[in-house]
Amino acid sequence: MEDVHFKSRTGREILKRVHLDIPAASLTMIHGTVGSGKSIFLQLLLGVIKPSKGNVSVLSKEISLAAQKPWIQNQTIRENVIGLSPVDEFLSKEIIYGCALGVDILEFPSGDQKMAGTDGCNLSGRQKQRLGLARSLYLDLSIIILDDVLSAFDTPTAAAIFSRLLGPDGILRRCGTTWTFFQKQRGADLLSLPENGAAPTASISNGDAAHFHGSEEGQAPVKSKTASPGSAVEKSRRNGNLSLYAYLFRSAGPIMLSAWIFSTAFASVGEKVPKIFVKISYSEAPDNDTYFAGFAVTAFASIIITAATALSYFALIVPNLSNELHWRLLELLSGLHCPRLLKPTLATL
Repeated sequence: MEDVHFKSRTGREILKRVHLDIPAASLTMIHGTVGSGKSIFLQLLLGVIKPSKGNVSVLSKEISLAAQKPWIQNQTIRENVIGLSPVDEFLSKEIIYGCALGVDILEFPSGDQKMAGTDGCNLSGRQKQRLGLARSLYLDLSIIILDDVLSAFDTPTAAAIFSRLLGPDGILRRCGTTWTFFQKQRGADLLSLPENGAAPTASISNGDAAHFHGSEEGQAPVKSKTASPGSAVEKSRRNGNLSLYAYLFRSAGPIMLSAWIFSTAFASVGEKVPKIFVKISYSEAPDNDTYFAGFAVTAFASIIITAATALSYFALIVPNLSNELHWRLLELLSGLHCPRLLKPTLATL
């Protein structure tokens, strides 16, 4: 990466001044708090999005991705691992051992011929993560990106998988594969993304496990200080994300949403008006029917306005939001190029 910057649609700078070299045949781990830009960083590496400024170059365009929530087809475990790749029995057995899938396969009556079910409904969360990891390894590519794939495992299982794949005699060490881990583990080159989106000017070398913060121009990167990740997450959730609210406001339609907000405020005021008429009636003229008529009219109007406000929300605003979000998702999916998506699958319950 050379002087990479990335801005959101609202103009907020998520990543800035990123200069980074990741060496081949190495394990690099990237971590950061919520909103620090890890997902954007991953998408830049994959080529899903383009930087606002700068250049991202990768030695190979063929990159294997193991997601935290893998996509599992309604096929057998064996078919999910091999996919469209040529069958290699030795590689298949080695990867199943490396991902600790062997114990699960032995427990299944049909072994690796067990159907995973629609979206892996016949498997546990840990089994689906191991299956997704095994599939990414079976592709046998020179670059693998892992998105927090060990999060669901207990410590002994995660340590066993880590050792079998990246130990002194691990599968990937022998193959000279370049791994990028979006999860904090030991024994790797570590890059820390701070909350402000700035990233260091650094060339990560094997064995260097320094944490870096983004620096202002003219200042050298400094070692990071230990901070509580939980407090940063809590602060981020408490403050919220203004860009998200702005996106929802635009999607629902500014005029319609503004009218609904005004209607809601008017309905809230309208609930108080009948009570005001009752107080005036008892204090000024208890026998005057005019105040009673005013009470009846305002109470009826309050009910109508409240009902209309609720109806406009569910009949107009929610459908607009739903359509916009679904169209946005469809646009993103239509830009994907994946041969596995072209293979039909039958959903079953």
